[in-house]
Amino acid sequence: METPKNASIRGVADIVFLIDATGSMMPCIRAVRECVLGFVEGLEPGSGSDPLVRDWRVRVVGYRDRPDSEEDWIEEGPFVRSAELLREQLARLEARGGGGEPESLLDALYHLARLPPEDPLSPRGDAAWRPRREAHRFIVVFTDATFHPTFRIPAAVGPSSLMQFEDVADSVEEAGIWLHIFAPDFDCFQPMSEIDRCKWHSIPLFVEASTDSFESSSFDFSNLGAHALRRLVQDRTKFSDIMRALGKSISQSSNACDPS
Repeated sequence: METPKNASIRGVADIVFLIDATGSMMPCIRAVRECVLGFVEGLEPGSGSDPLVRDWRVRVVGYRDRPDSEEDWIEEGPFVRSAELLREQLARLEARGGGGEPESLLDALYHLARLPPEDPLSPRGDAAWRPRREAHRFIVVFTDATFHPTFRIPAAVGPSSLMQFEDVADSVEEAGIWLHIFAPDFDCFQPMSEIDRCKWHSIPLFVEASTDSFESSSFDFSNLGAHALRRLVQDRTKFSDIMRALGKSISQSSNACDPS
């Protein structure tokens, strides 16, 4: 029997959890960390659940507002193959900075999409994707905020280059990344949901008053995104169900043939 094309990468996945680490995430970042860790624990042998993928690596990347803090706007951990090592990365991620919206999600996506393939001789090798012929690539985003529509990167020759949404979308598609975005129902995420292999898990901004735990007199309507994500992650049962569904989606995607 003929071996299916690219059968060697079926069930093989590199997964990056890209997490908004600005101050508004403080009320819910602990719950996000716990659910991400639970998700990865379910991948390990002996976890009691069916393995989602047969060969996986994961890492955590936190991003903030680049114009506000150029020095530490992004924090990255290396790819690891155990929940315990991932726990250490998650524990180091703190919500701080980013006095207001928008944040630098596009910058972070562009950075990740443009990373060169894994090179054992490179000092960045443990943070790079495996070549596409060896593994599928996933980025899972958690954010409560909008993002800057443009950003600048240094150019090899001449002035810096202005990057726009289309540049990021093209880079994500060219890198063959499957993108899952957990973000509030802001208009800016609609075109992002149209990127090939992208799924936007839209979080409603408003709920019925009878089900909202916030008193109207103290509710901060200027921070609706943070309230929306907080409502989601505080419902641990619902959020865990969402993460299990994400796992099934990654499993199905990583078991599909990649045409490239």
